[in-house]
Amino acid sequence: WDDETSINVKMNIEDLAAIVSVIENFNPDVSLFHQTENDNKIIEFKHVPDRKGFSLSVSQKAGKEAQPRSVFLGVSYTEAQILKVFCAEAIAESLRTPKVDNAGKQD
Repeated sequence: WDDETSINVKMNIEDLAAIVSVIENFNPDVSLFHQTENDNKIIEFKHVPDRKGFSLSVSQKAGKEAQPRSVFLGVSYTEAQILKVFCAEAIAESLRTPKVDNAGKQD
């Protein structure tokens, strides 16, 4: 694990569902934008039929002067099925887990 070259992204239920919608052919692609006070990240997931799969890219820019960093990954149809199961399980787990606020109170 290398903090200098890795890009961490925290995805919510809607983000995961958007990726599944591409895998299930409801959308040809999805572009997700995450912004914090320290940086912004763009996650793109696209169906690439001529490559027989999908592409996943994540880019990050931290601060006004920083150079953007990007990571690209090709995802085969077989790998996409595993990703779909992972997303579905993460969504289900998120819905099962009670939400707790900073004071320790459960929603």
